[in-house]
Amino acid sequence: MGKRFFVFLYMHIRIVEKKDKDYSVIQGIYNMVRNEMPFLSEIPDIKNVLTGEVVYEAIAEGEAIAFISLWEPDNFIHYLFVSPSYQSKGVGLQLITHLLEVYGKPMGLKCLLENANAVRFYKKNGFDEKYHGTSAEGEYIYFELQ
Repeated sequence: MGKRFFVFLYMHIRIVEKKDKDYSVIQGIYNMVRNEMPFLSEIPDIKNVLTGEVVYEAIAEGEAIAFISLWEPDNFIHYLFVSPSYQSKGVGLQLITHLLEVYGKPMGLKCLLENANAVRFYKKNGFDEKYHGTSAEGEYIYFELQ
């Protein structure tokens, strides 16, 4: 039996820190993801939720396709959302890698247990389960990358 080779092709994206005040595209990305994952909380004004956090956008072909936010004092990833049509193409990993290059380790985050795809993603990419907890949104795992 021959060896199997896997080729991982990642989308070429540009990652930029969000500096302008228009969060409508980020709101749209969140809403699209939430439509597919109704267990996520409704956030009518994402700009307010992201106040005080550093936000980066992933840009492909001139369009924002994903975003990640970080609470710098704790090196805590608060949000990571990728437009559904760009998921499983390496965009989320590229955003996390960018944060690691800029802010270093350790880096933590909470992930809802119900979000099975995200739980698999974090485990596959080296995040360790530190503990389980419960929030207003449901049960979660606190992950950390050392």
